[in-house]
Formats: sequence, C-alpha cells, structure tokens
Amino acid sequence: MQRRQLIRGLIAVALVPITVATTETAMSSQQVTAAAADMTPWTFPTMPPLCTADRANAGDVAGCMLRGNNSPPPERGFGTPPFPTTTVGTPADWIDLAIGASGPVVTAVQTALRAAGMNLAVDGDYGPLTAAAVSAYQSTKALPMTGIVNAETATLLGVNNTVGGDFPPLGFNWSGWGYNGSPALASWETTMVRNTTPWGRVVAGRVQGNVEIMDLYAGFVTEISNAGYAIGDIGSYVFRCTSTTRKDCRDLGVDALSNHAWGLAMDINTAANPQVTYRAPDSGGSACSVAMKTDIPKWIVDVAQRWGLYWGGYGWTSGCKSPSDTKSTTMRDPMHFEFNGSVDQARAIVAHNLGTTKLCIPTVGDDGVTRNTCSDSGTPLGGWRIPVDVDAPDGAMAVLVNITLTGAPGPGFVTAESCGAVNQSARQWSNGNFMGGQTVANLSVVPIDGSGRFCIYLSGPVHSIVDVQGFFAPARMPGTAGFVAVEQRRVLDTRYTGGALIANRATSLPNLDTVPAGATAVLLNATVVAPTGPGYLTADTCARLTAAAPTSSNVNFGANVTAANLAVVPLEGGTTPASACVWPSVGTHLVADLQGAFVPNVGLGLDLVEPTRLVDTRLCADHSGTQRCNTRVGDGRMLRVTGASGKAALINLTLTDTVGEMYAVADRCDVLAAERPLRSNANGGPGRTVANLAVVPVGEDGSFCVWVSRATHVIIDIQGVLDDAGALRFIAQTPKRRLDTRTH
Repeated sequence: MQRRQLIRGLIAVALVPITVATTETAMSSQQVTAAAADMTPWTFPTMPPLCTADRANAGDVAGCMLRGNNSPPPERGFGTPPFPTTTVGTPADWIDLAIGASGPVVTAVQTALRAAGMNLAVDGDYGPLTAAAVSAYQSTKALPMTGIVNAETATLLGVNNTVGGDFPPLGFNWSGWGYNGSPALASWETTMVRNTTPWGRVVAGRVQGNVEIMDLYAGFVTEISNAGYAIGDIGSYVFRCTSTTRKDCRDLGVDALSNHAWGLAMDINTAANPQVTYRAPDSGGSACSVAMKTDIPKWIVDVAQRWGLYWGGYGWTSGCKSPSDTKSTTMRDPMHFEFNGSVDQARAIVAHNLGTTKLCIPTVGDDGVTRNTCSDSGTPLGGWRIPVDVDAPDGAMAVLVNITLTGAPGPGFVTAESCGAVNQSARQWSNGNFMGGQTVANLSVVPIDGSGRFCIYLSGPVHSIVDVQGFFAPARMPGTAGFVAVEQRRVLDTRYTGGALIANRATSLPNLDTVPAGATAVLLNATVVAPTGPGYLTADTCARLTAAAPTSSNVNFGANVTAANLAVVPLEGGTTPASACVWPSVGTHLVADLQGAFVPNVGLGLDLVEPTRLVDTRLCADHSGTQRCNTRVGDGRMLRVTGASGKAALINLTLTDTVGEMYAVADRCDVLAAERPLRSNANGGPGRTVANLAVVPVGEDGSFCVWVSRATHVIIDIQGVLDDAGALRFIAQTPKRRLDTRTH
C-alpha cells in the first residue's frame, strides 16, 4: 500500500459475463428426510478424516472434518473484538513467573512475547508453551535460558508487576453469562445478526451469529429440524471466554475467548447433551470407549460436517478419533457445533451446497453507522452505501479513483460521497452510470474524510471495483505536482494513421512534443473504437508495457463498442519530447486527445467544491424567457454552461438518450465557436448512458460550452475548480485496488 512512481490506470477487470445462480428452494440434494432419519444417539463416534485444503476451499466438505489450520478467528477473516483486559493495578515488587502462574501479569508477559515474535497464545496461563517462548526470548537477549521470567527478563519485555486493578474494565458489563450488549462491544456486535425468517421449526430471531456464517447455520438447523430432530433450546452468540477457563475472562487474554464470542459456535439441547469429562474405567480401558451422554444421532453430525461445522462430541485438542483410541480422560461437548474455517471457505460451502453465492459486506446506513449487509443474489443492491478505505497519506484531502461498474441487470448510477449521515435518499450528482450487461469505468476525484475513506452509493444492483490512482493534498507536501494546461489536441487517431493497434503489443504515443519539460504525467482522453472483442487498454511508460503484459487498464470495453475514459498517463523520465505507450488486449482503433500535464512546483491547484449539478437537459430550463423541458442538445450545436469559476473546471460529463453514435467536446465557448472540434471528451450511442471526467477551460465570466455531434441529453456535475491559488496539488501513486465486490 505504499505510494510509488506514477499513476498506471485501472486494474484490469474481466469482461466475461458474470453469472450468478439463483437461490434454490431445497437446502441440499443430500438433505435427510423425516422418514429416513434414524434418531439413535451416536454414543461411540468415530471422527472422519480431515478435509484437504482443496476440498475445503471448494466448499465440498461432506464426509470430512473441517478443522481449519488451528489459526485464531482474526487470521481467518473474522476480525478482532475488544477484550475486557484487567485494569493495571498499582506497581509492586517483581515476583518471578514460572509454570503454574496465572493472572494479568502473565497476560502482559505473553502479549510482550507475541510482540517480540514468539508464537504462543495470550490466555493468562503460564504453561509449558509460555515457558518455551520465554526461553527462546531469553536466548535472543543472551540471557540464561531458564524459562522463568525474572526481573531482568521482565524489564527487557517492558512488563511490571502490579497488584489490584479494576475488573471488568469500563465499557464492559458482565451479566453472569456474557458481556452481550456492553457499550464497548457496540461496533463488534454489528457483525452479529439474527435469523430473520424461521429455520424449519426454529422461530425467527432465535439464532444470532457472525454474519459470514449465518447461511451455514441456516442450512444445518433447517435441515435437521425439517427431518424431525426437535430443537428445544439453542444458544449461539455469547461474548465470553471458554468454559475451560473463566467465562468472565478475568486475568486472561484474547486467545481465551470462546468461539461463541466470534459468533462461530452454537449449542443445541444442552440438557440432553451436557459437556462432560469422561475417565477411563477403574477396571482399565480407555475414556474413549465410555458411552457418551447425548441425543445427537450420526446423521445430524453428517449434516453438520456438510455445512462445515465441527461437532464437540469428538472432544477437544486431539479428542477421540474413535472408541479404540487410548486416553485416560477426554472431554466431550455434544451440544456444541462450531465453524473453524475461513470466511472464504464459508462462502465456498454455501455456493457448493446451495448453488448460489451470498454476498455479505460492510455498508453504511443513512445514519452513518457501519453494519454488515447481505445480498442473496451475490450482487450489491440498490440503496447500499459501500465504504472504501483508500489508505491515504497524512494530509490528503481527496483521492483520484477509477470506479468500474459491472454485472448490473439494468441501468443505474453510482455516487461517491461522504460516509456521514444523510437526510435524504435522492442524490444530486453521479460519478458513474451503468447499463445492464455492460462494464464501464469512470475516473473521479472524491473528497475523503479524516479516516481516509468515502462511500459509494448504488442506485441499483451492480458490482463496483475501485482503484486508487493518486491523491490531492496541500502544495506543501512533498511529491505534489500542479496541473498545466496545454493546447488540447488529438495526438493519435489510428483510423487515419498507422492502422489499428495490434493486440498484446505496446505502441508509442506520438505528438507529445507540446508537453512541458519536467512533466511526470499527462492527462489524456483515450477513446477505443471498433474493438474486435471485449477487453481493456492500458496507457503507461513504454518500459513497463514492453517488459510484460500489463495488470492494469485505463479503458474497458465490449466488442465493437466505442468507449472513452480519462487517463492520467505516466511519462518516461528524462526523455525529450515526452514519451509514453498504449497496450490493448485485443485489436482496436484508438483516438487519443491530450488535455494537460502534471508538473512539479508549477501549474494550477485544485479547490474542491460541493458536487453540484450544473445542467440536466432532461429537466426544464429557462431559455431567453421560453420554458423548455426535456429538450436534447441538437446535432452540431453548443450548450452554454454557467456557474463555474477559476481557470478550469473539473466536471463529470454524462450523455444519455442519444439518437446515434456521437461524441461531445467541452471547452471555452469562444474556442468551440471558432472551429469544429477535432477532439472529444465523451463518446455515446443509442441505448447507452456514458460518463467521463473532464478538465474544461473556463471563460472569464465563469462559463464553458459543450458541443455535441448528434442530438443527446447532457448532464454536467462539477467536482472542483482549478486555479493559480488552488490549495491542492496532485500526488501520483502506483494504482492500488481498494474495493472489488466481486471477490469480497
């Protein structure tokens, strides 16, 4: 996530159609029917083999045991919750710590050892693994390897002995069974949801768990309930530590949390399935051969395994793999079912068992609160506000992003906006428009908040991909460059010169001799014309494009579709004239129009403005005393736009309801009036709504004009103003993907 070099364009997106299967009404073709269910309790269980990584990742886990890789939930994608750490008390003389010790000082030692690179659990219990970690740490510090934390070892670890201390800490309220509802857990508990519909005979609202695995719970509970297993009680999310430690977590560490605290475990029919430690008979034998008290039949365990859930009846740690295993004691917990895989594996199991992919991602409500929200179709839905963390450098005020939209079933738009609370659902501007079955991209400059993020509002179902290409920050920050306007002109049109670009080959951009010396990047409008198939085009330095096929793109298009997008193209360092190349994934014609350059220490700065819709010809407007409504801009005509300022305006230009293949040019009105434009800022056609970012020179009266080659509706949203005194300058970075809802 480091900022390096220059902007390289949008990361390539696959343009093959995205097919999402619909949710099946049957839970699984393998589900058990009530008539076939054998209710004989499985009191002498034999554990199946562990699932291979390939099976787990494919979601095909029937008949094998998904145990994961023994990594904690945070490493499997389930986040890290707050923890009720015992408050530090008053300092006291050091007391050496060895095997058998426990308490908050042991927790502090374990935490410090973890920070020093040692592999151990933070559970507040000084056992053999902690002693081994202490010895390893002492070795790195050239201390005697005693495995005992004496005063010298403690000092190097930065740990002091204390006595007293408050528990539970502020924000945690212990109810006697859990910390659910504590103020400190408010954000964490947004990841826990309840079943909103009945699951078999289990009523709505009865089960609460992590949003990422609720479909696993739903499949399991629905199937066993419908097959006749009576669920009298069911427990799921409880924020507490394990039952083998202290449930209130006093003097313990985060590794002592139960899977219930992550919403990854449920207990059913606790009285009939108690947690019991079994011991070998006095007459000899193994604890594994002692009959377990349970009402769980084997087929229920088989169903659980198909949904990726581990059964506590096998036992913990090594457990009893079969009744013939030899153990003096074993603890079995037959009420308990838990998920030990990763988030991606949970999604794979759902997709395999149901034939559908459910999408659950963080969204921001109109109240500004972040919650997890799910879509059964696997596609983000209309009305969602999706937060995007852009990993901004300190001081950055806005981000340059390419927003790609794909997989939409119908038309719509997206708006890049603040993630704060909103008072109305209607949006007054757009940052991208999409049609069903198309993949489109649009460059945008978006303000970011103090947390370095913004939100994308979706008007309808669509996948969105966001790639960060740079930032705007105060001029005092190092690495900034100003915008230098150049004569806007066409530098390449392969329809008339040189022939179509060849697929998978870099071609040099000609006619860059007017680019100012020292420029690090140019602003170029790239229009793909008559491509031979779906694909993408990348503009970059010739050195990178000739060394290897690019992994990023600036324009995405379908077969024989004209598509344009504004691009910030990095230049070869130290060359005169300026040098850059283009690379298409399929054969295509290309029209490239130069709009400006970014030069360090000179040029115009950007002032952000509240996004405002300056023009929408679909609405009514006053034209010299005549009210005109829903009137297209005519063939070869100019539309005069007012309300801008500075020397140039940063606008989003949208064309819709176009009568034929056409293009539009935005510039000062006197320039467009003097000559027929030989360049373009956006290209449209029948049945398409297209949008493109443009930097448009502004007249002294704050006006500019848009010339269109064919009749079309024009929508213009202003995003910023460029002027000598503009506060922000551009910082380029290597593109970084920060959101892709197709692969979340």
